[in-house]
Amino acid sequence: MKPVTAFLDAKFRSGKPRHCWVCRCELTRGTATVDHLVPKSRGGKDAPSNFALACKPCNSKRGNSRLSKAEILCLKGAAKPKQPDHGPLIAAIQRARA
Repeated sequence: MKPVTAFLDAKFRSGKPRHCWVCRCELTRGTATVDHLVPKSRGGKDAPSNFALACKPCNSKRGNSRLSKAEILCLKGAAKPKQPDHGPLIAAIQRARA
């Protein structure tokens, strides 16, 4: 079985709703396409780690354009860098000034 077909089968096996990663429209097994995050024409692999579900219009519109590493990490669910919480430090400085 081809990696793309296996990826689609696995995504829709659970019966959970799936959405296009670009426009967020709901997909069915029949309307979903596999978008290569790093296009094959730019050296991307035909592997699940390089796949995302997309509707056909979004997949076609994106073509072989590149995504930044940050966009790919965000898409894959990697946590965004946390902003430091300076609240306690600010409060301590304000108390010291009073």
